[in-house]
Amino acid sequence: MLTIKKDEKTTQELEAYAKGVATVENVFLNVEDENKLVYKIKLELQALGSIYVNDYGQSVLVKCVQKEQYLTLCEVEDLLDMTMGEKMTAKNFFREDTFFLKLATKDGKYKAEFDPTCDPSSPEKSGIKAGTMLVVDCQPGIWMNLKNDKAGMFLSVEKVVIDGGKKKRTRK
Repeated sequence: MLTIKKDEKTTQELEAYAKGVATVENVFLNVEDENKLVYKIKLELQALGSIYVNDYGQSVLVKCVQKEQYLTLCEVEDLLDMTMGEKMTAKNFFREDTFFLKLATKDGKYKAEFDPTCDPSSPEKSGIKAGTMLVVDCQPGIWMNLKNDKAGMFLSVEKVVIDGGKKKRTRK
C-alpha cells in the first residue's frame, strides 16, 4: 500500500493552506511504500513518438506496457485526490492510458542517466521514436501549487534504457 510522505513543515504548510494563509507557492510530496521508504518503480514503456521539445522542456508521449504498472500509477493519482484540499483542482496525469514522460535537463544535460547516452541539444538523435521500448527507473510524487490551487502527479526519472541499452559487440 502506498502513502504520501509528509514531514512536519509540509504538514504545517498544508494546514495553513486549508485556513487560507499559505506561505509557500509549491509543495512536493514523495510517495512511500508500506515500509515507509521512498517508493521507486521500474516502468516498461512504449514511446508513441519522438522527443517533443517546447518552452517547458523535453518530454515523450508514452504508455505503460504492463497493466500492473499502469494501475500502480493510477493508485498514486488516487493518493493525490485524497491529499489535495477541496478547493484544489487536479491536473490529470493520464490522457486515456498515455502520459508525457518529462525528461528534465540541467546545465545542458539530462538529469537522468540514459543508456545509450543522449544529448538534449540533439533530441532527434536520441533513438527514441514511435515504437521504441523504454525501461524507466523513477520515483512518483505529487506537486501542489498552493497559490493557484492546482495539483498533479510527477515522475522523478533516474534512468532511461532505450531498446535494451547499448548493444555490446562481440569479437570474432
